[in-house]
Amino acid sequence: MHSIATAPMAWKDLIDPVAPQIARMEPLGGRVAGVVTRIEEMIGRGGASSLRRVPSAGATYPYEILLVSPASTSVVLVDLVRRQVVARAGDCFDVDADSYACLLVGRPWLSMRKYGPRGYLYHLIDGGHAIFDLALLSVTEPPPGPGTGLLPGSHDTVIGDVLAAGRITAGAPRSSSRWRLVTTADAHVQSGRTAFEKWATRISPPAPAPVVFDRVGNLPGQPERAVTARRSAGSFTPGYDTEPLRRVIASGVRCADSALEQLNLPRPVVQVTGHGAAAVTRPPTDLLAALGGQDHLIGADAYVVIGVPTRGDDTIDHRRQGLLIAAGVVGQALYLAATESGAAVTGIGGIDPSAWNRVLPAGQQALYLIAVGGSADGEKFDALHPGSHG
Repeated sequence: MHSIATAPMAWKDLIDPVAPQIARMEPLGGRVAGVVTRIEEMIGRGGASSLRRVPSAGATYPYEILLVSPASTSVVLVDLVRRQVVARAGDCFDVDADSYACLLVGRPWLSMRKYGPRGYLYHLIDGGHAIFDLALLSVTEPPPGPGTGLLPGSHDTVIGDVLAAGRITAGAPRSSSRWRLVTTADAHVQSGRTAFEKWATRISPPAPAPVVFDRVGNLPGQPERAVTARRSAGSFTPGYDTEPLRRVIASGVRCADSALEQLNLPRPVVQVTGHGAAAVTRPPTDLLAALGGQDHLIGADAYVVIGVPTRGDDTIDHRRQGLLIAAGVVGQALYLAATESGAAVTGIGGIDPSAWNRVLPAGQQALYLIAVGGSADGEKFDALHPGSHG
């Protein structure tokens, strides 16, 4: 395709798309199949369900999963949508290694094409959701040895920013009837990037510091038990009991604090607002406007406001990127704590930040909300496109 920065689209751009060069397709086997299944159980779909185990703004899921073979440092793509592992023809990817380096690679364009620059914020928050669940894979395993995050040379051929890395131990060899191994003749396993996405990388900030997710030990509350049942509530019915609500939020915050410390991430500010006794402050007077007109979300009993310190500059540096990722970690911990207790929960990014800034301590700015309360039937709408929330 022509460079969209220097030339308009041409006719051939419309009628001659670049097709994937598939050399071979076969059932996925070996020990890597077990690793892929474990990843899917944490951030993919469950069985025949279309629901993902982690939320995403607009269901864009703006990241990719790569696995690196320790012996050869060859890289494969784990496609959680198509349930296929994509390897490059000629690479010697070991499907029976004892462990693999897992890389979470950001694709902010997938969110930015829908939400504009704020999509970059969403892609880091969504990355934080995924990082929390990937960290749960190490909770039941002994701590890995040193140097098992980014393997030497493993990121040299990676397209995009590595948001997180960690080792995942393989179990016994197995075969998966749902997953396929696809061998491609393409130059990269990370295919499908348009000229628009490539251009967008030119305006994105420098890469954030990768989070090492395989250093997390035990977390309070056993959040891994709630992963399979997580979902975003479509709407809320007020009246959730105060004490259970207070315990849910406190449990989620404790779990998040422990995870952030072990992941070496900064802690964002967390403030509970609402009309019930569990809240520290009252929500904005015009709640509907503060929620960006999302009337199906006004019935929550509490809104957990996640914010960061204000600063006098506009630099998007490692500290600020780390806080955005941390906001996603906090959000997912609250999601799972609420799910475990039976409370309805959803994340809200389409807000009027200025309205929520007023309920935070001075010098803080709101990024993201987690709404908690009683459940009501209904579909979770998106602020820009109905029915597209994860």
